[in-house]
Amino acid sequence: MPGLVDAMRPGIEPVVTQSAGSLSPAALLAEATIANVHHTLRDLRGTSPVLSRAIAEGRVATAGAVYDIASGKVTLI
Repeated sequence: MPGLVDAMRPGIEPVVTQSAGSLSPAALLAEATIANVHHTLRDLRGTSPVLSRAIAEGRVATAGAVYDIASGKVTLI
């Protein structure tokens, strides 16, 4: 788990820091999850030359989503 938490930290830390206790735990979790999706997409686009090229050429698109395990609902970000 430490490796996973370290990988998520850059995406969620700004949300946690900026909220400074102003969000409920549920709202903080939701905001941090969305921030992590955005960060992961940026990271994926920026670290894969093959993917970056395919996106730039319009051959591929990326999309982020959040899966709610309780409801089974997928929300595109």
